[in-house]
Amino acid sequence: MKEVIDELTFPFGGEKDQWVKERGRWRLPSFDWALPDVVVPDILLNQSISIQGPKKAEGTSTTTLIKENPLYRYQLIVNGKLLRMGDDSLKENKMSDSGPNQELAHFLACAYCLTSIVVPMFRHKQRGITKNTTDFSGFTNAELLQANIHSKITVKVKVGTSKSYHLVCDLVYRLLSPKYTLTYRDFGNTISSNQKPPASWQGYLSWEMIHDSLHLRCRLALVDASAKQN
Repeated sequence: MKEVIDELTFPFGGEKDQWVKERGRWRLPSFDWALPDVVVPDILLNQSISIQGPKKAEGTSTTTLIKENPLYRYQLIVNGKLLRMGDDSLKENKMSDSGPNQELAHFLACAYCLTSIVVPMFRHKQRGITKNTTDFSGFTNAELLQANIHSKITVKVKVGTSKSYHLVCDLVYRLLSPKYTLTYRDFGNTISSNQKPPASWQGYLSWEMIHDSLHLRCRLALVDASAKQN
C-alpha cells in the first residue's frame, strides 16, 4: 500500500497527504487464531458498522452511515435472493433447506467422526449437526467461532488406539520445536502418514494436519465441496 501511493501523482495540492493519512488507518481484518489468549476481533462480532458516506458534489461530507457488517454476517444476495454460491440457476438458499446432497455426504460423515468440535462459521454453515442432516443457512456466525476458538482439536493418532486433544497454539508450538519433525515431507503434509502409519507423533503432526483440523472445526470443507459441486 505504501509503495503504491508513493508512486502515484495527484492533480490537487494536499490530496496525496490525505491518501497517506488514510493509508495509515488501513488494516486487513485478520487475527492470530493460534495465540493462547486469542479472541475474535470486535470487527467480526459487531452486527453493524459505521462508514462515512461519499462527499457531495460541492465537497461537503455526508452523514455517517450505519450498515450491516459483512464480516459479521455475509449473505450473497443476487437480484434480491439468497442464492447458493451466487448461482441463479440453483434454487434459493433458505433456512428450511436441509439434507446434504450426495456430493457432500462424505465430508459430513468424515467431520462428524473426527471431531466433536464443529463450529458453524462459514457461508454454507451447519446447524444442529447430526450424522445425516444439516441446514445450509448461507451466512457466517462469528459468535460460535468466538465461543469455541479455545476448544481443543481432536487428533486421532494411529499409534495404538489413543486420541490426543490439543489447543491449536500447542500444536503449532510443537511442530516448530527444534528436531521435532524429521523430514520436510512430514513437516509440510500428511501424505507420508496416509501412506504408512507412523510409529510416533512426529510422523502425524504437520502443517496440513493442523490446517485440515481447522477445516473440520470451522466447516470450511463444506465451502470447498460446494464450490466443486456448483
